Amino acid sequence: MAAVSIGTNPTFSGRERRVEAYVLDFDGDLYGERLALDFVAHLREMRTYQGIDPLVTQINQDVADTRQLLS
Repeated sequence: MAAVSIGTNPTFSGRERRVEAYVLDFDGDLYGERLALDFVAHLREMRTYQGIDPLVTQINQDVADTRQLLS
C-alpha cells in the first residue's frame, strides 16, 4: 500500500512533474527500483502550502486517509 503524489511540488516552486510514492509500513531503500502502481482513488488536488509545517500536516492526513481507504 502507498500514498502517491503526482505533480510539480508547487510549495517549493517545482516545475517538473514527478511521481512520489510513500510506501506504507516499509523501511528500506527503493531509489532506482521499478515499482508498479495500481491507483484506487483520488484523494485531493495539488495545493501550495505556506511552508513545510502545513505541508507535513497535510501529508500525515493523506497517509491516514490512504490507510482508511485501503483498509
